Amino acid sequence: MKSSFFCLSLYFLAASGMLLLLTIFIPSVESMPNSKFGPFDWFHFTSMLFAIGVLLTMPTTRFKFLLPDIILLLLFGIVLYQYQTNSLFSSEQFLFVSQLIVLWFMLRATLQNQKEFRIFFIVCLLYTSLYPTLGKICHINDAIPDNPTQKLVNGSLQPTLLLEYIAIVLPLCLDSLLHSLNCTKLSFKDPRTPFFYLSSLAVLNTIITLFSEINYFICFTALVSAFGIYNLRVISQRKTSDKMKHYYKAFFFSLIFLFSLFILYPSINLHNDQNEYVLINTYLGTPGLLLFSAWLITSIYYGIKHRQIGVAVSLLTFSILLTHSPLLQEPAYEILLLFLSTICITNPRKEESGLNSIPYIGILSAILSCFLFYGQFQFSF
Repeated sequence: MKSSFFCLSLYFLAASGMLLLLTIFIPSVESMPNSKFGPFDWFHFTSMLFAIGVLLTMPTTRFKFLLPDIILLLLFGIVLYQYQTNSLFSSEQFLFVSQLIVLWFMLRATLQNQKEFRIFFIVCLLYTSLYPTLGKICHINDAIPDNPTQKLVNGSLQPTLLLEYIAIVLPLCLDSLLHSLNCTKLSFKDPRTPFFYLSSLAVLNTIITLFSEINYFICFTALVSAFGIYNLRVISQRKTSDKMKHYYKAFFFSLIFLFSLFILYPSINLHNDQNEYVLINTYLGTPGLLLFSAWLITSIYYGIKHRQIGVAVSLLTFSILLTHSPLLQEPAYEILLLFLSTICITNPRKEESGLNSIPYIGILSAILSCFLFYGQFQFSF
């Protein structure tokens, strides 16, 4: 009986995590005048469902703090200080940021204690990569204005943001394809075979859609990330583990250099309202910008260290595209950022060496998420 209840709880947790990733499907309130339920409300609702799943599956598990966890808490401290001293954040915005932080720790606790969810979330991301492709086709081929699918797509994300979503998930799709390339193509007894066909379809769709309407910055970023994925995969198969350690170190320091160029150079133009790093500097100051950049860099480092190559390069692509568009103004991208970073940080093979936390950190985060949902409910209705 206990085993059946635990399995049902895991199914509920998986379903609520999938619903979080499907935020990209939720139309904005502006595009649906008769509805008050938009992406932000959906995010709070599905976070509450995910919190219930965490409460059912992880009552006494321990949590290990790593460097990105500490950096994120320091960053939230700056947000809290700015909220109390300045009027830059509204109460609803502060509730939203708080829910993001709580969701981060719930995801970290889930992936630490149920490592099979890493593959499940990656498969969900592969499926969601097909949706922006459909959306881009609807924007290009505008022949049927009353098509309900087109209305749904037109109401969720702008055409440019669809391209950026595709560019972000392309490295993950390509890495999944290369990882399952040696499967038995005609036998579904091999668990990698469905993964191969899904990733092949995702790669084909994303490439076609990405180059259907040329945006030089996005296309160049996607090509560089795809080239990096291919080289990292090929080298990792040919090199020994000792040589790979030196290669990863060289790659990581090159990454820091390139990351600094992409972030700091565009940030010189303080009037560039399309640069997300400039907006972070405006709201949180230089310490907040430095902490956010450090959080991204350490997350990518852990992804490379744990050989989560596709997820790490997708997160790097996300970081670069933040210089081009204010992606963090959309809940779908903020959720995508949390999932990519938590998958990078969590070691899929063994326990991390970090600071032991209190054993109920997952449960405390879930309870706090329910309170935050109640607060958002009071504002919305």
